[in-house]
Amino acid sequence: MYAFTIVVIGLQPTVPVEAVADLCDMVGADVSYVYNLEYTDVDEQTCGGLSDELQFFWLADDPVVSDMAGLSLERDLAWADFAEVVIWLLILLAIKVIVRLQSHGVTSGTFVSTLNALKFALYASFIGLGIYWASLSHWLYLWDELVWIGGSAAIEMNVSQWRDELLGDKDNTNTIDGDPASQNAAS
Repeated sequence: MYAFTIVVIGLQPTVPVEAVADLCDMVGADVSYVYNLEYTDVDEQTCGGLSDELQFFWLADDPVVSDMAGLSLERDLAWADFAEVVIWLLILLAIKVIVRLQSHGVTSGTFVSTLNALKFALYASFIGLGIYWASLSHWLYLWDELVWIGGSAAIEMNVSQWRDELLGDKDNTNTIDGDPASQNAAS
């Protein structure tokens, strides 16, 4: 999360490239042009076809430039990366809390239901980010999202199986929903 925070912060200043009205003015300056995460060296063959804009901006402290549309997109993509990390941390936190509760015999109740609903809303957000990446032709990012969700589904199945085993143990069933903890006597 720290690394993505640094990237987001680094892309915030809008520093124009001075004395340049065309990318061909930067030939020989050892810079790259970026748009939609596609980096292209600015040289005699590429400079004319990269951007028709007349003003360019430095990206962070790197020898990378872009026009305003490219800078805006790079900022959006950096925020998407940051959001993914935060969403995953929240999903993992929800799973951790549920596992802790289950280890204490708590398998149902309002709090557990709320955590499960939050978790699925976070998964939906994660899929939304994957669709956003795909809309920008970053299909590998969508695939990555789906693989991570598949891995989490496997973890969820293990947690669910563990919960079912706990529910099968009628000697120690507790709930958290405002009701006092109860134990069912074996019949």
